[in-house]
Amino acid sequence: MSEGTRKAYISYSRRSDYSFIQALLDVAEAENQLRSIVVEPSRDPAVYPLPKDQPENIDLDQWDLVYDEKGLDAFGSIEGFMDELSEGERVIFLLSKGYFESPYCMTELLSIYHKRAGDLVPIVAFVDGFRPSDLSIDEILADWERCREGLQKDGKAKEARHAGQVHRYLRPALAWLLGRYDEKHGGWDTTFPVVDATEGERDAAQQMVQELSRERKPRYPYFSAKARRYQAKAEIEKILAERSTKEWFDRLAKRFSPSVLPPEEFAARLIGFESADELTNTLDHFVEWLEKDLQDVLSNPASGQIRKQLAKDIRDILGWLLLLVIDDTRLYLLIHGLNRLDAEARQTLYGENESSFQLIASALAGSAARYILEVDPQGAPWVRGENQVDLIERGADQESYRRYIEEEDHWMGLKSGLLKCVVGARREHRTDASLNAAFSTALRRKKGTYLLVDGEIWKTVQCHGLLKMLGEKFPELHQIIDDDAAETAQAYFRDGVESGAIDQTIFDIYKKLHELTQ
Repeated sequence: MSEGTRKAYISYSRRSDYSFIQALLDVAEAENQLRSIVVEPSRDPAVYPLPKDQPENIDLDQWDLVYDEKGLDAFGSIEGFMDELSEGERVIFLLSKGYFESPYCMTELLSIYHKRAGDLVPIVAFVDGFRPSDLSIDEILADWERCREGLQKDGKAKEARHAGQVHRYLRPALAWLLGRYDEKHGGWDTTFPVVDATEGERDAAQQMVQELSRERKPRYPYFSAKARRYQAKAEIEKILAERSTKEWFDRLAKRFSPSVLPPEEFAARLIGFESADELTNTLDHFVEWLEKDLQDVLSNPASGQIRKQLAKDIRDILGWLLLLVIDDTRLYLLIHGLNRLDAEARQTLYGENESSFQLIASALAGSAARYILEVDPQGAPWVRGENQVDLIERGADQESYRRYIEEEDHWMGLKSGLLKCVVGARREHRTDASLNAAFSTALRRKKGTYLLVDGEIWKTVQCHGLLKMLGEKFPELHQIIDDDAAETAQAYFRDGVESGAIDQTIFDIYKKLHELTQ
């Protein structure tokens, strides 16, 4: 490849008609030739201008489209493919009936999903007469489950495991890639560009090649199911490796295994639950451990520092475990919807239990879900999200906006330890720009922060304008409208996990943590 040339990988079925791939190559070559003329230093751009229909936000780099004509053993090593893929800045998926029947294509799709979901902006085309409405995820999953059972009966264990992986991860992978099918508008409800090439290959190829150079950065990132588990495991493992609290976590480990497990194995055991029952069992062990095994440290008046460190570590471990309560497929559908709204991005949700708000906001940000134990005016304790910001202003004028930012800027400074950075200067000398910059800095450092807006306040016209202004200036601040008539947070939980039970567990653990730090 020449300097200034970027690479895009084509994932397709070898059973496909190569005519669309050829159309892509022809269009890419023509675009590359045009761009080489435009960027040639000796050429006058006034004489060789870009076409009038050139899309906005497009660079002038050339693209090399790469596809594997030789194929690869789907049940063998895919190292060569992954090495090739790691060089590709973009991936073009050509979806067809044969694509979803091919073990090799499923290996490609899942490998790309697991490795690149967090940073890749894919481009999708439906080809070979396979229209967007033809894709039935349930039917494809049923076919792969039958395939797994057949391979298992034939004694082909390796191939059966592969089919099982397809059955397990294909639904979240397609939710990441395509979102949800919208029957009303006849298309997939996704952030990424999707083209129906069955209605005209040349036009579809032209659109896809132009999309290659369009700069797109989703407002909310995507994390693969495996990536979220690996992140949680790595963070928990670091905590368990701390020597000062090792004795106490060894006691917890014995509730999961007869022998003390090293940090790596124990972390893997903690995040390894597959069902709601296994998750409940893990959280129950935490509660029992806090109630029984930590009595020694609670009764020792000289253990103040250890108690504080234990409380922090337990909050962090619990926070990473709780992220895995959220269903990946449902989370992707939410992210697609939020990313399409851009500055208008907000979520309307009924939180039967307020702990759910923090769980969803933290899952969106890829950060641990932490809470604060508070006491209401009647003296009853309750938990709220540590990163919850409450909207108290009702107006959308500049003065109310400034007051809102100042108050929440101060809140963020206190909560994130950025007091000097955020609110160090005298208020009367702060400009709107400096307040905005300080608040944005605090938000980036304190991931998982969300703005909770009461449904009644949301109904005021002024509130709409203020929230849009906040969305434009602070894209990191997730907005949640708490509305009794909306869907419940339960809709984003894994099957079998009850939000009420999770809320009670969080409360029980944080109540014990409060005792630890007193």
